Amino acid sequence: MSMRRFSVTILLIVMSVFLFLNCVSQGSEITLELWHVWTGTRQPLLREVLNRFERNNPDIKVEDIVLDPSQFFEKVKVAWASGSGPDVAMNYLNELYGLAAFLQPLDPFIKADGKDLGQLIYPVVAEMIQYQGRTYYLPLLISTGNHLIYYNKEHFAEVGLDPNNPPRYHSEFQEAAKRLTRRGPDQRLERLGVNILGNSHSLRQLNLQAFVEQQGSGLYDKAMRTVLPDFELAVRTLEWMIDFAERTIGSAAESMTFGGNLQSGQHSIRLDQEHLYYQIVSSYPDFPVAIALLPQPDGQTTPRTRVHPSWGYNMSAHCKQTAEAWELIKWLAIEPDGAGWFVHQQNRLAASPRINQHPHNYSANPYWDVLMAATNYTVFNASQLVPGIDYTWARNLIGEAVEAAGKGTQDPRSALLVTRDRIQAVINEVLR
Repeated sequence: MSMRRFSVTILLIVMSVFLFLNCVSQGSEITLELWHVWTGTRQPLLREVLNRFERNNPDIKVEDIVLDPSQFFEKVKVAWASGSGPDVAMNYLNELYGLAAFLQPLDPFIKADGKDLGQLIYPVVAEMIQYQGRTYYLPLLISTGNHLIYYNKEHFAEVGLDPNNPPRYHSEFQEAAKRLTRRGPDQRLERLGVNILGNSHSLRQLNLQAFVEQQGSGLYDKAMRTVLPDFELAVRTLEWMIDFAERTIGSAAESMTFGGNLQSGQHSIRLDQEHLYYQIVSSYPDFPVAIALLPQPDGQTTPRTRVHPSWGYNMSAHCKQTAEAWELIKWLAIEPDGAGWFVHQQNRLAASPRINQHPHNYSANPYWDVLMAATNYTVFNASQLVPGIDYTWARNLIGEAVEAAGKGTQDPRSALLVTRDRIQAVINEVLR
């Protein structure tokens, strides 16, 4: 063989090996499709989380597709029903029961990792997300409900209240709200101490729910089969809320129609959930906001709060790359370098205790210990939603009852009784 032919032969062999290895490399790369609703400022945060995942898993690429939150659930359901759609998608607890038929249970993957679900997320949250004895999604976030108060420290100082010593009990709360409320020379309301009855159906329901829960009950029983299980307590609570507004503002009806918000300076205190802090400081970095637990009934020395699972991630039943999809779900929901980084950017509560205990949280949010207290004092949790029940409809009905009682068009007992019976009838029909 001539030297030239030998050189050509060697070159062809080298090129063949290179092409073979390149094809093998390309063939081994896996692409996962992720659908989500992280729009706005959270979209680039998620992309950074995915970039980190891809750097840690160079053989996996993630194609993320953002959808309109108002259409997300239906689009995912339709896609999966047709055998297409994403490998991994976001979901909320309320949506789980309409999607379960299209999902893979995650329990075998958790078991293969040698873990128990209660080791990955808060045990009480692990209990709540079970559906027919199985785990279909891994939550990233938890919410406190309206068991927190956000308040304007400058308003407190202005009326002689200590900004570092917020009200702990209902009587102190009422006194603070009364002092913070301000009317102009014409007696028009200029500033509301606190809008305890809320200015939307959602907030009215959430506020009533929080005050009922801190007394050891709830708007539903733990199995979510019975509406207002302690009906008399719910009535007394709504009566107290109306009396609170009358004593601090002079008119419960006026409080519900007053506009503005905490950030505008027209409200001094707001009942809300843990995510409000990030929204305030990201848009109004100099706003003098502070956070405390929702004041408790007088004489109740140990707070009662509630947390519930929020957004998380699931795996479609038609996903073929299940091992890789499970790694992505863990990264998005519980891994410190993925989920932890995402949560830290927003100062929100994670479903993973390990993420919440990271020192970064305490340096980024001076009131992180308050949020942690909300998880530590959780005593009431509804464990299951009833498939087929529109809980948004039910929430709005309860909010309408609060509004009717506050405006005086119905007394609290009648308003809650009619609402309870309407929701209960639907639940009974579904369960029949």
